[in-house]
Amino acid sequence: SSIMTSVAMCTVCSDLRFTFDSNNNDVKREGEVGFKNSCCGKCSNPQCPDHGECTCFDAFQERMLEHIKQRFAQGWRPPTMDDD
Repeated sequence: SSIMTSVAMCTVCSDLRFTFDSNNNDVKREGEVGFKNSCCGKCSNPQCPDHGECTCFDAFQERMLEHIKQRFAQGWRPPTMDDD
């Protein structure tokens, strides 16, 4: 099974804006930005009320690792740069 997920800016904490001072060509960054992964809905910004650790990929990674271990046990080896 595959995981379909997306990442978007957090609407709770993201208020990032840039200001440009034409007198000295200086660009100033103000505000915060956080990102949310659709599989868990937790924000990456530690200051955000919605902040949290996203563990949705843990089970998927475990299954992939087990699959690769089984393939190695069966004699499979990844192709090398010499293989065409």
